[in-house]
Amino acid sequence: MISGMVVGTSYTVITNDGTCPSQASAPFSNAAQLTAPAAPTIASLPPSCTADGGSGISNFNATYTYTFTPTGPTVVAPGAISGMVAGTGYTVVANDGTCPSQASATFSNAPQLVAPATPTINSTPATCLADGSSAIGNYNAAYTYTFTPAGPTVGGGGVITGMVTGTSYTVDANDGTCTSQTSAPFSNGGITAPPSTPTLTSVPESCTSDGITTITNYVANLSYIFTPAGPTVGAGGVISGTTPGTSYTVEATDGACTSTPSASFSNAAQFPTPTVNITGTLSYCAGLNTTLTANSSAPNFVWNDPGNTAVAAVTVTQGNYTVTVTDANNCTATASATVVENPLPNIAFTGNMSYCSGGNTTITATGGTTYAWSSGDATATATLTQGTYTVTVTDANNCVDSNSVTITENPTPVADFIFDPKCTGQEILFNNLSSGATDYAWTFGDGGTSVDVSPTYTYTNGGTFNVVLKASNATCSDTATKAVVVTQKPTAQFTASQTTLIQNQDALEITNTSTNADTWAWDFGDGNIGADAQPQHVYAQKGVYTVTLIASVAGGCADTFTRTNWVNVIEKPALYVPNLFSPNDDGVNDIFKIEGSGIKQMELKVYNRWGEKVFETKNENLGWDGYYGGKKVEPGVYSYHLSVTYDVLTTHKVSGTIILLR
Repeated sequence: MISGMVVGTSYTVITNDGTCPSQASAPFSNAAQLTAPAAPTIASLPPSCTADGGSGISNFNATYTYTFTPTGPTVVAPGAISGMVAGTGYTVVANDGTCPSQASATFSNAPQLVAPATPTINSTPATCLADGSSAIGNYNAAYTYTFTPAGPTVGGGGVITGMVTGTSYTVDANDGTCTSQTSAPFSNGGITAPPSTPTLTSVPESCTSDGITTITNYVANLSYIFTPAGPTVGAGGVISGTTPGTSYTVEATDGACTSTPSASFSNAAQFPTPTVNITGTLSYCAGLNTTLTANSSAPNFVWNDPGNTAVAAVTVTQGNYTVTVTDANNCTATASATVVENPLPNIAFTGNMSYCSGGNTTITATGGTTYAWSSGDATATATLTQGTYTVTVTDANNCVDSNSVTITENPTPVADFIFDPKCTGQEILFNNLSSGATDYAWTFGDGGTSVDVSPTYTYTNGGTFNVVLKASNATCSDTATKAVVVTQKPTAQFTASQTTLIQNQDALEITNTSTNADTWAWDFGDGNIGADAQPQHVYAQKGVYTVTLIASVAGGCADTFTRTNWVNVIEKPALYVPNLFSPNDDGVNDIFKIEGSGIKQMELKVYNRWGEKVFETKNENLGWDGYYGGKKVEPGVYSYHLSVTYDVLTTHKVSGTIILLR
């Protein structure tokens, strides 16, 4: 550590070890101490009625940074401090970026002054005896109160005097420093006049109501008080709920003031209503009438029937009847009755009005509750034979009528028929021999039916069937049943595994697949016939033949089946292969050609001695002319391969040689 240096003076230094000195050091000097910013000076403003107190830095420098303790406030040009909490003490330090200043003196902002509370007004409404009044509910004797408009004053307890009724006022309070918010507007109402005394008008009693009293100066928004209590007032001032003969007074009130009582009033009771009723029988049977009687203490009667206007008892027929009675007070009463004319019984009959000879029929009458037959029967149902009968019927209304019914005896039919049995698929005529019938119903035993007189019917299956004929007339019927035996018709059919045959060699072996047959008749198409179940036949001549089979069964049922152009009979196959030919264009033996009979297909290939194929054909009518590639081949021995398929579908393969000469 070097001490004793003069600030701003340049120095060097040499070190000596006691023997030799060192080189001098580089020059050096000490700079003067840095100058710190001045401590901030604070200027403060007192609080007001609308804001807290305020503070500012009077020696504010915009290039400095200011740090507050405690933290929170900030400062902006020209030194105004914001963010302070009222009542909290602060210090502030300024920093120029190198050195901080001394801390300022402690400072704080006083909180905003408190203004008086807004005056609250308590008002009393006007009464029938006095104007309304007002008082300041939160009155403070230390405050000064100012009214708008001017005039009122405040006394002890906050009572306000000097107000003009109907005028709206506001008031504010001042504590010598601050003024409160203005109160809500308020006013005092003037003294209230009582309602007018109710005036009344009355209507006397009548046949339909008690007497009625009405308040002629009725006001809908007033209430009405009756003495004694009970009545009420409705729209238009009409009073209801009074007791006939009781005296009442009524007062009107608006809720604050009440009128003087009205004059006394009472309502008389309604005149008594006369009574009337109608007695008598209210129904009668067709062709008669009935009597109605009006019963009443009233002396005067009027019926709606023009022929019976002023009497108590009237004779009437079907209709609606009304009687009106009138008493001494001219009050009326009415009674009505409906008179019904009941129809006579509607007599109807059910059952067969005819029956078959030797029998009877049961007839039922309807339309009543009791019955009396001329036959002596006393119920709705009577058992009758041929003749005319009368029934007398009484119904639930005690009305009586009669009706007649005629019964006829019909002859009984006789059912009969004949037929010829047939095979399935053939029509059978059923010849109807019935007598005394007009309608016929057939059932054929297999579900089939008919209503024809003499129908034809075809059975699809064989067997024994019961045929039933029901022969009927209007009321009677008879049934005939006969068994019909239906023979199942044969079905002719046959096949064969081989139908291409060699004449005089191969036999046609027929497989007979016919059904339901026991006799067979064959026609082989070449003039020959047969009767075997599974026949065989050899044809002597080549050709195409048609085969026919007639399959029969006992009873004459038969079926025919024909296979047309079915059998193809051919000659016995033959094959001839030459072993030499001379294709020298002399017209003799120039072509190597296969000959034969019964050939269906053929393939011939010829090779030279090197195995090269020089000729090929599948046409039995085409032979080799000794050329290959458009040139004559050399004489020599050539081999051939031949494959032949005959009409009988057998295949024959032959290989050999052929000599070609020129």
